[in-house]
Amino acid sequence: MEPENTTIDNNEFVENNIIWTKLAETNSFDIEPQQTFKVKRDAFLVIKIDEKYFVLNDRCPHAGLSLKGGKIDNKTQTITCEWHHSSFCYKSGEVREWLKLSRFEKFLGKIFLKDNKQAEGMMEMDPTPIETFQTKILNDHVWVGMDQDY
Repeated sequence: MEPENTTIDNNEFVENNIIWTKLAETNSFDIEPQQTFKVKRDAFLVIKIDEKYFVLNDRCPHAGLSLKGGKIDNKTQTITCEWHHSSFCYKSGEVREWLKLSRFEKFLGKIFLKDNKQAEGMMEMDPTPIETFQTKILNDHVWVGMDQDY
């Protein structure tokens, strides 16, 4: 049986039940190796590392803040959220460190968040992995692949 391939338009196609969406030209990452893109309901962060591209949900699962600008560590294959210092494997989404804050930073967080019902419990959240997505390069463009149900 042949794989199902359906062209939706020049920026999107379906292949083997994966929707592929065109994001950017590969050469744009030479200037800016971390870029964000809005696709459907989410923002995605694309990072270029050693001529490879990785796509993550741009929102840190701790507080929903952007991961763009986070520190990339090639040796540990992680990106670290600059806001609360949680780090994630940029290949798998696995949590490597969660809320790596000093005791003083945690104490200040509890003081400033104590009257905020929306933020209640934020400092005690369980570690949550980040979503990662498939990538491919076609015609010098980076594409992200998502399940059709996404």
